[in-house]
Amino acid sequence: MHGKKMIWISITLAALVALSVLVLRVASRVSATAPELGLDEQGQLSPCPDKPNCVCSFDPSTRHDIKPFQVPKTKKLLLAFESACSFCEELPGSRKVTQDDTYARFEVRSRFFRFVDDVELLLDRDGHQIHFRSGSRVGHSDMGVNRRRVETIKDRLAEWAE
Repeated sequence: MHGKKMIWISITLAALVALSVLVLRVASRVSATAPELGLDEQGQLSPCPDKPNCVCSFDPSTRHDIKPFQVPKTKKLLLAFESACSFCEELPGSRKVTQDDTYARFEVRSRFFRFVDDVELLLDRDGHQIHFRSGSRVGHSDMGVNRRRVETIKDRLAEWAE
């Protein structure tokens, strides 16, 4: 009797896992539509929504704030921006959506559940820096993925600038 009970528990758990995967895959399809992105009326990256799954160098809240990358005065700004964009293109699951001389947007799709995060870069010529916004389209928490992603890009830029 004990063996049959264990088999039913295993089948039930497997069904729950399969159902969870299916629900998350459907949710990732819903995330196919990009939220309002780009620059706001002040020419800054859009602020983060009231969820902990986004960081933005223009957002003053502690929850979302991340520092822009200060490009050393000895480095060319446009070259630094192009390097940052190249680093974004190298991220696993990354796809460039748009890029011009001062703004770029990438979609980064997670490997297993196929969730989409939006990564934006903005070149600030006057401040000699690159601003960032990285946010998840769906869900509430990202377990720090977007913050780590931007910090990784900034670390690579710091290595490039040396």
